[in-house]
Amino acid sequence: MTIHVFGKVNSGSDADSLFVWKVPTLHRNSSQHVGLVAKTIDGCRKSLPKEVSKEAVRQFNTMMNGLTSLPAKARDALRNIIYLGDPNPDESLADEYVDFVMSVCAGEPIDETMLVDGRASNSVKQPIDIIAEKFAQLETSGRKVIVRPRVTVDKVEALHSQLAKIDPNYSSAIMTKEHLGKVPLINQFIDTHAVITPYHVDLAKCKNHACCVELKTPPAVQELALQRQPTPVNDPANKGHFYCRNDALKVFAGDTAALTNLSDLPSQNVEKTTTKAEKKKRDTAIAKLAGKNIWSANRVRCIVTCFNCTKRRCVYSPDDLRYREAATALKQKLESVSERYSCGDLLFDDSDPLSKVLVQKTNLTCESDIENGYYNDVSRALRLQDVCVHCGETEDTGSAGTFLLGQKQLEERCLTGGYKSRPICVVCLEMKRKIVTYGKKDESKAREEKMRARSR
Repeated sequence: MTIHVFGKVNSGSDADSLFVWKVPTLHRNSSQHVGLVAKTIDGCRKSLPKEVSKEAVRQFNTMMNGLTSLPAKARDALRNIIYLGDPNPDESLADEYVDFVMSVCAGEPIDETMLVDGRASNSVKQPIDIIAEKFAQLETSGRKVIVRPRVTVDKVEALHSQLAKIDPNYSSAIMTKEHLGKVPLINQFIDTHAVITPYHVDLAKCKNHACCVELKTPPAVQELALQRQPTPVNDPANKGHFYCRNDALKVFAGDTAALTNLSDLPSQNVEKTTTKAEKKKRDTAIAKLAGKNIWSANRVRCIVTCFNCTKRRCVYSPDDLRYREAATALKQKLESVSERYSCGDLLFDDSDPLSKVLVQKTNLTCESDIENGYYNDVSRALRLQDVCVHCGETEDTGSAGTFLLGQKQLEERCLTGGYKSRPICVVCLEMKRKIVTYGKKDESKAREEKMRARSR
């Protein structure tokens, strides 16, 4: 879990400056580094049964049983996550129900075919409200936890509209860093108005009235109010701690390089001397050691998501039973690093016995394509949502085949050359990204595609 701290200079919809900080932790490998966040979550989980009377529990169960648009097993998973913080503590529920409920709780698109009536509804609003109410009763560092509702559709549309005003080439399909090449004016706007690091985003108006409306902050205090916060830097006088905000502003006043200096942050304090060739050699050696075609799709047991690029990366295991035994350790490891996995990171070093059960590739970066093993295989029980092989984006609900192009759509466009192809989004296709193919070429299909292409 990552703590997000929001702030702005002047209130209202037309603030002079906005910032979001992802609170970093100095001791990346320490069990204490999640601190009060872990205590807050644990306290919420433990306090719920104590604070709710028997009558309230009875009413809660009645309400849960009344969510008739959800399958019974999905209701069980939802009840588990509210009470226990784990949708499937005894591993008695099928993955499809667990994945459905985790998507609901994360505010992600859901598999609507799981709903009894085949459509999305407000049936999960009440349990979400219960979770929000319980967290709102908690405190961290002496401050009340603020639970904010998900951004409404009209505000999302308003943001899209504003971005289109900056760059007419913008559309809602532009969603990842790899797509930014299509919107040069937005890139220019980011360069002149924003400071972005893996830990924070700071956006402020400029003083060019042809670009931004006039600042509302009084001129006498504009420089003070709009000064940007340097990234955390170790305080030599207080070992193990960063400079506090006031001291950092004094020490690094006027130093623009300090705004993006990541040298003292945890993610930078990891040795990065391993070359790409060495990583590839390591992955090859691990494959020989693990055996059983370890990098194949039917050895993928779960995925982890990169906190930088949001691409999904595979966790392989030679044996399903051993993976299930190690799944709790994997979950605890991800929690211990605040879910801050990055492409190519090893959750368990090669010297750790668990690395032989939870096997990962190191020859990956945020620019790497989605692994071949990610895509669904008929021999694998784990079913994963199709994503673009280049940028990792998924298909929006209700736009099947219009954004993410699968085998059928690519064949219709005569782009497969007779091969099986990985999904690719329309944005990556427009950017001339390569169609990734695999398997043996079907000569008859290749000839058929050529004939259809010529007739157009």
